[in-house]
Amino acid sequence: MGNLTRADRAAIECVARRFSATWAAASECSAGVRMTLDGRPITLEVLAMGHGKRPPRSRPRLRFDRVVLEIAGRLHTALDPHVPSDECLMITITAPILQPGKTAAVIVERVRGLLRGGSARVRLRATVYGNRIRAMGVTSVSTGAPRLVVLVHNPNSETDVPAALFGLMRALLERVAPSADAGAGRGSGHDRWLVLAPGEGLSHAPTLRQILTRIGIADAFDRILLVSPGGDVETLT
Repeated sequence: MGNLTRADRAAIECVARRFSATWAAASECSAGVRMTLDGRPITLEVLAMGHGKRPPRSRPRLRFDRVVLEIAGRLHTALDPHVPSDECLMITITAPILQPGKTAAVIVERVRGLLRGGSARVRLRATVYGNRIRAMGVTSVSTGAPRLVVLVHNPNSETDVPAALFGLMRALLERVAPSADAGAGRGSGHDRWLVLAPGEGLSHAPTLRQILTRIGIADAFDRILLVSPGGDVETLT
């Protein structure tokens, strides 16, 4: 992990201080950022984003009630078979969803037509039965990542909430993949940690935990940490 940004280094320093550890950048070690804790080497992967941009005025809050699970299940059943195995389709929907069956049917109809060119070409922005719908696809996702991620969030006046969620999910799916270094990762004799520093608006631990669960990368790391804009370090998994 060469060419560390200022935000990357700030996040690493926060983690090193939190655990009273030392660290070395890519130019000083064989694979990425290496931290040493009580004599044990730990490989760090850092994802710092949103710094230097105007932060959202409120945090995205995800919903996981019965209706959300119902519409997510319908979308997975109908769309999963149409998404290429090396791609991922991300869909956000504003709550409350008053007509989940009809809403799901419209989303499926529109997205299936767009999927003919592969999920990476899908770009959808629509309003269905009063719910704002956004869809976007990405390629080169992590091994074992889901083909479809559905997130339902509380509505607010900010149009950038879906964009913020898409940006975070895309960064995780594209950049946080199993390390190409054969000596890194679980079972290699040292730990692999993920450090998230998403900046203002996205530093909401419950939301991040749910996103990590949805995209299925938690098992790739021994520990996932959240660094808040104030420098606090919290363990997510």
